[in-house]
Amino acid sequence: MTRISVMVPSRGRPGHLETCLRGLSMQTRRPDQVVVAVPASDVATRSVAERWRSRTPFPIAVCPMPGAGVTDAVRAAVDAAVGDVVALTDDDAVPRPDWLERLGSHYRRPGVGGAGGRDVLHCLDGTAGGAARAVGRMTWYGRMAGPRELGRGAVHLVDLLKGVNLSLRRELWVLDPGLRGCGDDQPMWELAVCLRARSQGWKLVYDPAAVVDRYPAPRAGDRHPGSAAVRGAVAYNETLSALRWCRWGQKASFLAYALLVGSRGRPGLLAGLAQLGSGEPAAAAAVTCCLRARLAAVGAWMGGGTARRG
Repeated sequence: MTRISVMVPSRGRPGHLETCLRGLSMQTRRPDQVVVAVPASDVATRSVAERWRSRTPFPIAVCPMPGAGVTDAVRAAVDAAVGDVVALTDDDAVPRPDWLERLGSHYRRPGVGGAGGRDVLHCLDGTAGGAARAVGRMTWYGRMAGPRELGRGAVHLVDLLKGVNLSLRRELWVLDPGLRGCGDDQPMWELAVCLRARSQGWKLVYDPAAVVDRYPAPRAGDRHPGSAAVRGAVAYNETLSALRWCRWGQKASFLAYALLVGSRGRPGLLAGLAQLGSGEPAAAAAVTCCLRARLAAVGAWMGGGTARRG
């Protein structure tokens, strides 16, 4: 039987961690291990994890985070994990009882390297609604289709899984050290991990019935997604990941689309002109920021021959 470790990065939210661990203790398929990654200075959160050690039918390992970001936590937790498969969820998420059972079942299929599912967002104004059938897939020109929290329908193959509900074979947990950080974290790290696995021939499965309920809670130091620092880091990391791990035709089409069109959050030349025409005062700065970041990623990719995939 495939052993599964679950890792939960947690920082400054002991109450949320308590609820997450309670959800993991009610799984129909017990985790073989839970690894809680906590900053050494966060005594309150560490105390919650230590208290749960004597209350669960599975071992809990508490490992110190070398930094404050999710990617720091993932690296530390993977090193401490004993499972053949390592699943990730957040401390503000509560897995439903069959979550791990559903994820684990997909590894019986040959060639499956990762499995993930849907996160149902519970906000102050209610639960996120809507539905989308094509989620987690990259178009021929590099755009990601559909928010994964709205996925419905049958189990299907995807190109990208979301970190709050993501599992991979242990050997595929390789985080790209070349990604840019923003504050404590490296946005779009999941894209790099998933595209790398796909480029090696592994299948990634999205199961909309493998659900975690998420109660988003801000952390100290979180940055606004529209800030120049976040926008630039996202554009850089998205571009570098696509250039490193996509096929040659998709690399070219992605770069052309990103530079000329882009998206509302990361506009290219044409999207920026449209935003300027509609009177958005920050459009010029957003375009400049994103174009500089994308061109810097092209330079990094061209200079890093050993990391490239042909």
